[in-house]
Amino acid sequence: MSRIHRKTSECLGDYRIFTLHRHELVDAQGEHVHHAYTFAMRDWVSMVPVAKDGKFVFVRQYRHGIDAPTLEVPGGIIDEGQSPAEAAMRELREETGYGGGRLARLGVNRPNPALQDNWHHMFLVVGAEWQSDPHFDQGEYCEVVLLTREEIRNCIRNGDITHALVLLALARAFDLLDRKPSLDWSP
Repeated sequence: MSRIHRKTSECLGDYRIFTLHRHELVDAQGEHVHHAYTFAMRDWVSMVPVAKDGKFVFVRQYRHGIDAPTLEVPGGIIDEGQSPAEAAMRELREETGYGGGRLARLGVNRPNPALQDNWHHMFLVVGAEWQSDPHFDQGEYCEVVLLTREEIRNCIRNGDITHALVLLALARAFDLLDRKPSLDWSP
């Protein structure tokens, strides 16, 4: 049981992809501890797509937080009314133009529970095929990058892939692929 809990919460602003809240925290005796600030966010999804030729489908895209591009797997915000699996396949099509294949769930995690309330859902997509040009959200642009598993390992070693959620999804995808190499992954 926690010795600290929220006494009051106040919305400070809605900023499209998150809502900022201030909370008054009190201890078990009801004494004020301090204020905490959190972001209420929609859940996220990411997927590790493997094309029919065995290459992994990545995107390089600009990230505001570091003011630079990152190399990562496709992903994004789950739209209202969508299941995580539906959002995964939508984001794959939108960001890369790839679709189809067989979807396997890789689990869920909390991206940053110190500040955020959302979940991150991860999937593996095996047997994806290029279907059309990508369709980006306003202000979004992704460069599609196809990599072999060895190239991915090299990118991790040399610091080209640094996004923590991508590294987690890749670890889980590689683990599943290693544990079930004979599984029929065809769509």
